[in-house]
Amino acid sequence: LVGLDPSSRPHSRGFVYTYIVPKRASTAHPPAEPSPALRLLDLEGGLNARDVGGYVCLDRRRLRWRTLLRSGRTDRLTPKGVSTLASMGVRSVIDLRHDHEADAYPSVLARAPGMRYARIPLYFDHALLRDSGGPNTLADLYRDMLENARPGIADVMRALSQPDAYPVLVHCTAGKDRT
Repeated sequence: LVGLDPSSRPHSRGFVYTYIVPKRASTAHPPAEPSPALRLLDLEGGLNARDVGGYVCLDRRRLRWRTLLRSGRTDRLTPKGVSTLASMGVRSVIDLRHDHEADAYPSVLARAPGMRYARIPLYFDHALLRDSGGPNTLADLYRDMLENARPGIADVMRALSQPDAYPVLVHCTAGKDRT
């Protein structure tokens, strides 16, 4: 991955959009800044819910809108928030939280009709890793997660490869690092 230059990150209403580009890919024409109006999802009781659609892939095509969604914990989703996801056609929910997180804040989507719920923990403790001489930056943390969470990542990929999985909501506690 190329280094991420903070000055090259577009900002909009306090949200930072980061583009990760493979080393050999051209960075001459970065994707246009996604519109927060399209990206942010208004889920009543939801936390940090966003649409991953619109990002440019290696083949220059864009990810389909309203197909892959990400968010923070879903324990406070109201019936209206659940109904919004259902009206978007969400078929699958992948919860990336560890046992203690899921036990403390159970997802209301685990019981949502018409949605297949899977909990696949991708757990890491940034403070513990830092204190033990592990990753110090988010980039280090993400590389460490790719190395140490391989079985969980493989399980997520298997869940995402199911033909009837989409649209899918992938969530963790905050909706930023694991998603």
